[in-house]
Amino acid sequence: MKAIKMTIVALVTVLSLAGCKKDVEKTTLEKIQGRWNYGSSNHKEVYPPSTNNTYAFTGKAGEYFDFRTDGKLYVKMEGDPEESETYTVDNDNQISISGEPFVIQQLTDNRLVIYSKQVDPTSSDAYTEHTYTLTR
Repeated sequence: MKAIKMTIVALVTVLSLAGCKKDVEKTTLEKIQGRWNYGSSNHKEVYPPSTNNTYAFTGKAGEYFDFRTDGKLYVKMEGDPEESETYTVDNDNQISISGEPFVIQQLTDNRLVIYSKQVDPTSSDAYTEHTYTLTR
């Protein structure tokens, strides 16, 4: 009888400890890795005094951004053939794609929004902006 009580106490102790396991938060890199559907993108070109263009694209079925564990990014969008880029996660708020820094504006399990602004080195008034919205 004493052995049965000790077995029950040990079993209850093991089950209580297993129930106390903390969920480990994924890193930004782990959250980004994998295949994302290309949802949309917005692009703006400003070259004063005459150029101020804005373009918007909506993703189609089969278009994607695929962030692989080896630091490669495979992109298929806007009807173009698949392209390969490199990427690094610089910190929780920034990713670089082929050396171009993008601010991570939103990152959830199902949505990634990245933004880049490049200022023209010959004119501080000239720039391009790119925003990509990806979903799972």
